[in-house]
Amino acid sequence: MIPSNILDVLIPSEGSRKIPDEEHCLACQLMGSALCLAGGIYFMSEIPFQGSNSSNKKNPLWWKNSVKTAGMGLFGYGVYRGGEGWLWNKDIKYKDTFF
Repeated sequence: MIPSNILDVLIPSEGSRKIPDEEHCLACQLMGSALCLAGGIYFMSEIPFQGSNSSNKKNPLWWKNSVKTAGMGLFGYGVYRGGEGWLWNKDIKYKDTFF
């Protein structure tokens, strides 16, 4: 039988570690921020509700408002993540990158 690591997800092993400060990556932070901002803008727009799903029966008002609220949260997290390191949490040290 092939060993599985599914239980390691639910119950972390002794070898798990916290990511130290010197391993924070600026490029990873910027990509994550850009993805959250783009996803938030997408969910706050009317684009997800266009096309064949435009009827109120398939997309009631409470669902549209829930998706837009989640988009606002995602956009807010993107702003927070993008400003981390230069607007707040200025003590973060990034690892050296090649650009």
